[in-house]
Amino acid sequence: MAEIEVALIEALRPMVKRMVREEVERAGYQWRWQSIRQAAVTLDTTEDAFRKRSCLGNIPLRKLDGRLYVDMQALDRQMARLP
Repeated sequence: MAEIEVALIEALRPMVKRMVREEVERAGYQWRWQSIRQAAVTLDTTEDAFRKRSCLGNIPLRKLDGRLYVDMQALDRQMARLP
């Protein structure tokens, strides 16, 4: 990929992210809680990985009717703090 293409992608990335977030919020799709399965698909990982990290206290989970749910907003805040 040409250097100018890389620079253009990096310049547009924050703007596109902001625009997508605004559209999702406008449409009312704020999925704070996702099932373990949904979260695993969203983040391209496994359900077992979520369960293991949950046992370590690294992922905010709640149990409802025998199913585990991930707090995606809290997880997003955690990821934003990573270097």
